[in-house]
Order: sequence, then structure tokens, then C-alpha cells
Amino acid sequence: MVEYTTPPDDATIQINSGAEKATSREVQVSLSAIDNVGVTGYYLSENSNTPTLDQFVTVPSTSDYSQMVNFSIASAGYGLKTVHAWFRDANGYISDVISDTITLSSETTTGIEALASNYKLYFETENLAALMGLFHDNYLSGGYTNVSGRDKLSQKWSLGIEPL
Repeated sequence: MVEYTTPPDDATIQINSGAEKATSREVQVSLSAIDNVGVTGYYLSENSNTPTLDQFVTVPSTSDYSQMVNFSIASAGYGLKTVHAWFRDANGYISDVISDTITLSSETTTGIEALASNYKLYFETENLAALMGLFHDNYLSGGYTNVSGRDKLSQKWSLGIEPL
């Protein structure tokens, strides 16, 4: 009888289908790995320390594992975030770490394209110059902006758009 002593390999990780940027801390992570005796678990973390066997999420044993899972980015602030993944097999061997990154942003442009003449929209951001430039260059023909000023509590600028 041959005993396999190698951990899962050919592992992959991809956050939000390979997107470069996310505006939500809730992301989807695509995972895959192969193993002779069967992948039996995975572990995701923003910390690069190798987990212990009892920290793994258990999955049905398969030699060719592939799954999409949800993950919450917990580290403070915005910017580049790294998610690390490990896989374990039925013999208790742990794979080498693999990682993917995504830039977490507090600003969203989702829905801006829906700006129409009957809408009155307001946005908040800490980066007033970027927001003003975005709207001026792309969305303000025939309209005007109303900068209401910096909110003392949130330290964010408000920008209202009212098409004429």
C-alpha cells in the first residue's frame, strides 16, 4: 500500500472573479486544489500564519476540489487587501499558502451611470477633488453641482447633482 505524504497542490485563489477593486468588505473567493487522497478542507485569512488542522472549514473529500465561498475582509481601513488560502487533505497535510489581493475602496461609482434628468442624487466622499472631477468630466452637461460642505462628524464632503 502506497502512503501519500504530499499536501494538496495546484491550488488557486481568486477574489471577486479577478476584480482589481471592491467597495464591499464582503467578497467571493474562488478556490481550487488537487490531492491524491482528497482535499478535505480550506482555510482563508488575511493573516499569513499557517493555520492548525482544527481551523479548517471541512468539505467533502475530493481529489479535485473547486468551490466559491464568501469571505469578510476584517482588517481596518481601505486600500490593498490580501486574502491567503490553505488546503488540507485526508492525511492531515497542509498546502503551501496561496494569496490574492484586491483594493478595498470606500468610494463607489455604481449607479452613477443611471443619472437621468429626473433624478436628484447626492454622494458623500472623503476625496472631494476626485468626485468633482468625475462628475464634471462625465455627467454635468446641462446641470450643476451643489457642494454642501464638509460634515464635521463624518469628515466627508457631500455633492448634490440636479440636472436642469
